[in-house]
Amino acid sequence: MIGAMSDETNVKKIVEGLQSENIEVDKWSLYVKQPLTVDSENIPNEVKRLQREFRLFIWVEERKGDVIKWIGKHKHKGLHMNETLQIVTTRINHHSQSYILYQASIKGWHEKNWGEINHYFKNEILSNFKGNHTIFTCVKGHTSDKMKSVLHLKADRILDKFRAKSIESLTESNIISISGYTPEWDSTIPTKNGNMNIQVALRSAGLGGKTTVIVGTPIITTEY
Repeated sequence: MIGAMSDETNVKKIVEGLQSENIEVDKWSLYVKQPLTVDSENIPNEVKRLQREFRLFIWVEERKGDVIKWIGKHKHKGLHMNETLQIVTTRINHHSQSYILYQASIKGWHEKNWGEINHYFKNEILSNFKGNHTIFTCVKGHTSDKMKSVLHLKADRILDKFRAKSIESLTESNIISISGYTPEWDSTIPTKNGNMNIQVALRSAGLGGKTTVIVGTPIITTEY
């Protein structure tokens, strides 16, 4: 059954954790990044390969200084998803560094479509990322809690949902951001206080406004 497939993105786990705290999901995004180890003269061949694999994408080439980008975009109507695929090459001191970056974003959360979406990621997207790639997941939602005093409590409750412990935090007048570690997920990023693989951010809109909630793994990949 498609819905029973493994989920390398952790999207469903994050969504279910937020929903259990009465947080409505507004949007979620997925990023996959992989360094390219081919020689610079072979980059055009890699670009052509990806353009063949993703032939439904509309491709453009951008050049700015020492940076070259091949950008493909696609609106997947069946899954209500916007996709972007980039091959980026940067020349530094006569050497080039290149990577592939895939991004997908979907508004809202539709449980009945998740099996099909997860199947698409696993078989059509992740199958093209061989070797050392990193998956970033970001889920954004909101809650009707309006008091700033509950932000930290809500953030702690969200961390608890993922068996995560706080590694470091940042508190401002209307924003709380906590970086944590959970043993449930393999991918980690080292910090001076230890490895982290989850970030939780809450932003209050002020009196009468809603609270924005963002959860990312291993880090948040959008502004908050």
